[in-house]
Amino acid sequence: MPFAKQYLKRTGTVWVRDFDAGVVGRFARLGLYPGTVFGGNSPAPTKRGKAAKPAPVCEPNSYFVYVPELEAVNVPVFFANPEQSYQQRTLPSVMVRRDSMSQDLARWNSVGHLDYFEGVPGTEIVTSDGVSGFAKVRQKPQAWPFNIFYTISIYARFEHEAQKILKRVLTKFQVQGAVGVVDSLGDVRSYSTYLESDVSDISEIVDVTDRTKGYSFSIRVEGEIDLIDETEVSTVDSIQIKTEIQS
Repeated sequence: MPFAKQYLKRTGTVWVRDFDAGVVGRFARLGLYPGTVFGGNSPAPTKRGKAAKPAPVCEPNSYFVYVPELEAVNVPVFFANPEQSYQQRTLPSVMVRRDSMSQDLARWNSVGHLDYFEGVPGTEIVTSDGVSGFAKVRQKPQAWPFNIFYTISIYARFEHEAQKILKRVLTKFQVQGAVGVVDSLGDVRSYSTYLESDVSDISEIVDVTDRTKGYSFSIRVEGEIDLIDETEVSTVDSIQIKTEIQS
């Protein structure tokens, strides 16, 4: 018999890059600003005695932290691997780094649990008994629960700059909070975040003219990752045919 009841609502999928964008978007604004947030860095600042480098290209997917107390009110945000932050650095700036991902089986529901189970549009059929339903259904197993760890670092030339940026960013990641993540269907999901470390001083002071003031802290996102794709299965187990024989 065909499947007649629709169970739950179809949901989108999320991948780790969706969480990257969610974490950055928690404290930063999206706009037209030099540089990119995912991949690459802005050119290093021009030093005295060296020729000025070409101005970076403005890209629409760039993020920045708005700090009105600073002269450079739009502080760029970069997402990078650890070594990239030492190759080219723009001051002031904020660097976001994804450190690791670990499974969190304490949030695992059970084996075989489904995110959704619904009929495939266009496969509706009606049996001889007048019962309607779907000949095919689509289903997707539950996403895997993961803890995703991030380190957020603030870099500036002077202490007062670093302090003001740190306050702006840290207010968005308190001891316990939440981050919004957009799934593949455009729906916004909310995931819990936790402040996982102390706020560390990562300043580098070589001499009076060459110094970088900085602070760093880590957060944990209780996220989930979709590792199994949606599948379609048939719901018709058998077909009954009634015939009448006239004598």
